[in-house]
Amino acid sequence: MNEKDGISSVYAISLETIHTREKVLESFKNTLTHIHFRLLKIFDNEDIVGIKMDFLNDPVKSYLRDGFCKIIIDYLKEKNTYPFFCDTTNRYRDRKNNFISFYQNTICHIGGLSGDTPFNTLDGINGLYEIAREVPGSKFKKSITHLAGGLQNLDGLIVFSKLKCHNMAGCSGAIMSLGMGLAGKMGKVKLFSKTPPHVNESKCSYCRKCLHRCPVNAITVDEFSRHAFIDKTKCINCGKCVDVSKFGSITYDWDADPIHFQTQLVENAVAATTTINANKQLYINFLMEPEDLDMAYTKIDGFKGILISKDPLAIDKASNDLIGNRCRFGELIFEYAHELNLGNLNYNLHHVAY
Repeated sequence: MNEKDGISSVYAISLETIHTREKVLESFKNTLTHIHFRLLKIFDNEDIVGIKMDFLNDPVKSYLRDGFCKIIIDYLKEKNTYPFFCDTTNRYRDRKNNFISFYQNTICHIGGLSGDTPFNTLDGINGLYEIAREVPGSKFKKSITHLAGGLQNLDGLIVFSKLKCHNMAGCSGAIMSLGMGLAGKMGKVKLFSKTPPHVNESKCSYCRKCLHRCPVNAITVDEFSRHAFIDKTKCINCGKCVDVSKFGSITYDWDADPIHFQTQLVENAVAATTTINANKQLYINFLMEPEDLDMAYTKIDGFKGILISKDPLAIDKASNDLIGNRCRFGELIFEYAHELNLGNLNYNLHHVAY
C-alpha cells in the first residue's frame, strides 16, 4: 500500500485523453515501469509473483490479446522474477471445481496464455487446499477466514479486476477479487451462506459418502430411516459433504444477505493481503469494456479507462467515485475495509498519458 499521511496514489489512464489502442498500451507500460512511480519495481529478483485474474468471468482474453499481461510479464522476467497466472476453483460442484476441470473448460478455451507463463489454481488440484487466518477486530464471533492455501507461497501479487455490477457487493473490483477470488472453497461458502448445510431426507440415497468425507465426524446415518443427519454443533461448514452428495441430498440454503456478504468479503480481503508481503501488491482495475479500445470516446459515457494502485481500498474508492451512480459498491465495504486497515479512503488521482 502506497501510504503518505493517510493518502494513497491512484494512477488513471483515461480514454478521454488517449484515443488509440497503441497509446493506451504505451501509457499502461510507461506508468507501470516509470522509475518515479515504482509500481512494478516493487518485485525483486527471484520473487514468485501471482497474476490473479477472474478466469471464470472476466474478459481475460482481452487482457492477453491486447497485450496488457505481456507488458507485465516481459518486465518481470527481465528482472529475473517468476510470474505465473493464478485463480481459484469454483464453489459449485458442477462448475470447474477442480484444477483439471478448470483448465479444460477455461484455460484451454482462451487460446493460450502469455508465452510460456504457467497457470495454477491457488487452492490446489481439488480446490480443497486452504489456510485459516484470524482477522482481528472482526464483526463475527468466529473471526476465522479460509483462503486459498497457495497464497502463503507467493512473494508478490498483481490483481486484475474488471468493474461490473454485483447483486451482493454492489460492484466488483479489487476487494472482490481478493475477498472472493482468493478465498478457499470454505471461504466462498461462508460468503453466501450463514448456516451449515442440511440433508434433504427425501433425496438421500443412503450412500454414506458424506459420512466418510466429513473431517469432524459431524455426520451420522440412521439405519432405520436410511438417511444422514448433520450435527450443526460439530459442523465446520467446509462443504465437503455437499461436494460428494448426489441428487441434491445435501445442500446449502444460500441465505446470506448483502450485509453479511460484504462483511465477510472485507474480512477475506484483509486476510489475503496480510498473508502476502504488504509492499509487494499491485492492483489494476479496468473501468471499460474490451471493445472501448476500438470505439470513439464520448463524455456522456463517463470515465472509461484503467486505474493502477498499490492500495486495494483506494483504487476501489477511486473507481466508485469515477463511475458515479452507474454501479455503486456496497455501503459498508469501504467503511469496514478502512476500519480493518485494508487501505486508505483518501487518495490522490494522478492522470497519466504518455
